[in-house]
Amino acid sequence: MNENTSMGNCGISIQNISLSYGKELVLKNIDLRIKKGSVVTLVGPNGCGKTTLLKVINGFLRQYEGTVYIDNKNTADISNLEMAKTLSYVSQLHKSSFPFSVLDVVLTGRMPYISTLSTPGKKDIEKAHRILEFLGIGHFAHRSYTQISGGERQMVMIAKALVQEPDFLLLDEPTSFLDLKNQIHVLKTITNLSRTRNITVLMTLHEPNHAMLFSDEIILLRKLEDRTCGKSTTSNQCDLHNSTDNKPILTYPIDNIVVAGAPEKVMTPERIQEAYGIHVDILEYKGKRIIVPNI
Repeated sequence: MNENTSMGNCGISIQNISLSYGKELVLKNIDLRIKKGSVVTLVGPNGCGKTTLLKVINGFLRQYEGTVYIDNKNTADISNLEMAKTLSYVSQLHKSSFPFSVLDVVLTGRMPYISTLSTPGKKDIEKAHRILEFLGIGHFAHRSYTQISGGERQMVMIAKALVQEPDFLLLDEPTSFLDLKNQIHVLKTITNLSRTRNITVLMTLHEPNHAMLFSDEIILLRKLEDRTCGKSTTSNQCDLHNSTDNKPILTYPIDNIVVAGAPEKVMTPERIQEAYGIHVDILEYKGKRIIVPNI
């Protein structure tokens, strides 16, 4: 993909992204397009680069090769303020040692719209209350953020992201710490937001069945490993030697992306084994496909 292919198409365009942590190659030649208004889920084993890719897109990580476009704008040319008005990010971990109220925490999402030294106005407070009610946690508004559960905090962080009124919403494991009922509630809410407000959602999920149920498209990733050695590597050469002539066995790291596309085409037993290294069966129940480990 070249730069010209991204022009005239809104959404997120990721072009030839590679990134290393020290000597460890984490992302290699990522080339993707996230359609405007779609719900796209990154799935794959631990260490495959899901969270890293989100941080590249939102600008948290900048030491990478390649280019990211958001609505045809190179993220390298987007100011922090403009980015905050365009894209919201919800991480897996969030802590606060100060006893702010839930409402105050959510209102921090309005900071891109509030001038320096000003305080949230009536409209900002109304927006925060509406989002809290929409998520079903309006009764938490005046409780201390430090005194609610981990799952409830996750809901508050999603409310904070939504009150930014973003066009793009990145969520890293949005169902972490939530019980099954609230997992489904959050995922239904996210997909409803995308449909009704044309918000483009890119999220990571550990549960592949949830990804199949709530995604327009799935991007299945694998951890970069040497084809022969089975070890993560940034080198094209393995330390093993051919047993007959003692010559090095040349091997090459595979790309992160196994396959991307519609859930039913991506989440097949063959592709899942390629990504996770496990055997699964795909069952049909009431018109829905379910992944069951073959154990």
